[in-house]
Amino acid sequence: MRMMNIDWWNAAWSDSKVYESLSEEQKTRLVEVEDFLGNNCLGWIKGSEKIRQALTEVLCRLPNEAGDVLLCNSDIVVIDGSTSCAWSWQYVCPTPNNILEKWLYIVAFRAALRDMPYKAVVGEVAHELAHVFLEHRLYEPEDSQEQADATARQWGFQEEIDFLNAQPRMV
Repeated sequence: MRMMNIDWWNAAWSDSKVYESLSEEQKTRLVEVEDFLGNNCLGWIKGSEKIRQALTEVLCRLPNEAGDVLLCNSDIVVIDGSTSCAWSWQYVCPTPNNILEKWLYIVAFRAALRDMPYKAVVGEVAHELAHVFLEHRLYEPEDSQEQADATARQWGFQEEIDFLNAQPRMV
């Protein structure tokens, strides 16, 4: 199952006939995306329609495997930052039988995205989420930027990644 774009998403929520025509898997994915956006996004991103739409589009277009990993991982937080990046912190979660080591992923998006073309924003969102999917730690591995771009391209964001990389670098 692969949901295609923001128009599809909006139609699915606003038109009961469209919603009823969805498979149970698609209905579940819609709820997962909505929950992710409501529970995992903090700061100005919550109020930025462009970033919210780009996050929604990327999350809806992800292949099943990537969508399952990213949407079902409550240990991802999306925030605003001075630069766009994804990084992680390790923490310990005690349970009755043992201690689990877990990772909290922080995905930050730079404020300059608000002034960039929508296609570039989608590319940057896909790129940063690819870092989380690949379980990259900050600046690891050395070729992590290329790996994230390649993964986002495999997910179907070739055009958006190429467009993003052709943009002048903004802070």
